[in-house]
Amino acid sequence: MSRTSPHKLRHRGLSPAGIALSAVCLLAVLPVIAAAGVANPDYDKARKQTVKMAEGLQSYDLAGILTMTNNVKGQTGGQSTEATMTAAARWPDRLLSVQSGDMFSLNLGSGPEQSWFYLGQLGNAYIGKPVPLTRDLAGAGEMDLTAAKIFNFYGGLGPFLLEDGLQIAPGTGHGTVTANGREISCLIFKTMGPEQIVAGQQPTEGPRTIHFDPQSGLVLRSELTVYFQRNGVDFAQNVVFRLTDFELNGPVDDARFVFEAPSGARIVDNLDRLTNPDAMTGQAAPDITFTDLDGGSFQLSDLKGKPVFIDFWATWCPPCKMEMPHIETLYKELGDDITIVAASSEDVGTIRKFLQKTPYSFRIVTVNDVQAHTLFKTTSIPVGFVIDAAGVIQAHMVGAQTEAQLRAAFAKVGVK
Repeated sequence: MSRTSPHKLRHRGLSPAGIALSAVCLLAVLPVIAAAGVANPDYDKARKQTVKMAEGLQSYDLAGILTMTNNVKGQTGGQSTEATMTAAARWPDRLLSVQSGDMFSLNLGSGPEQSWFYLGQLGNAYIGKPVPLTRDLAGAGEMDLTAAKIFNFYGGLGPFLLEDGLQIAPGTGHGTVTANGREISCLIFKTMGPEQIVAGQQPTEGPRTIHFDPQSGLVLRSELTVYFQRNGVDFAQNVVFRLTDFELNGPVDDARFVFEAPSGARIVDNLDRLTNPDAMTGQAAPDITFTDLDGGSFQLSDLKGKPVFIDFWATWCPPCKMEMPHIETLYKELGDDITIVAASSEDVGTIRKFLQKTPYSFRIVTVNDVQAHTLFKTTSIPVGFVIDAAGVIQAHMVGAQTEAQLRAAFAKVGVK
């Protein structure tokens, strides 16, 4: 792995604030397993009901509890942590999503005076101007650090909406969940996930149990198991979202949508600096020398006039190698609109040997390690920079990026 490369985690069932929550609690979650179609007609009907409810929604006010327990597989009594969850929104420009537990404190929102995103375990708070919300139902649980993704009207609803594309078991159960101080009758759906790590020792989402309220169109309780390995030991992580109180399309007072950063918090003015306070977003890209594999040299400044993406990587870095196929995909699609340069400080022979096994079409060069450290703060890899045609850095990304995250970064310089 990279020198200090963070482990990127992603799961559609987490709210945007789950970015930091995942890192703190060592969540090992994967994107949900897609299926060719829903095998349960009751789920198909319930999913349509959820969509209809959400499309007509103008406000919501929710409270819930998130519980996570890590057990050695086959055992009980492992480490457990709990967090309270609060979410409220009022279309088109009011949002609040708060998660608070012993290990973390997260607060995201936009109100009449400002927008904000506070990550307690890092002590960093982004403060910006008030923003109009996006309305992206499909992205309700996505966690990319872009304004369009995190300031999503549906963001706080992410864990409590039925998802499309789940592999649902045929049978439908029935049960009750306590919410709003009363017993509510629910339909129970189960997914058909595996009960072990299935490939390459990567975290694997196992079975999920979903309690759905047909009256409100909300998921009142969901429980899933994630299987992962740590130091050669198999673990089963149990993740439970439980909705305790909710109101849809009711009044939500403006006083809810305010935020004051805790004393001692580091205030940042760009979302890229929220998890990476040293992010260079908004700065002019420093000039640096690249050398292609045939020995020819050129400067970054020679590429001005067209957007540029620089990826600092190494052949020994697993996250780098995870990211490169995504770069290849985007190069083949968007390479006429953006210059892509992958820069390594390794010797040419090592790079050529790597490319013989895994060839790529985009431009691969070498770079002086000291220059890269000094000018671009490459204390961890992979690290990527999206630079606009005028030479200003518009995105500074640390760690392996998904294709969707790279697309979002490219979009900041008008490349779509």
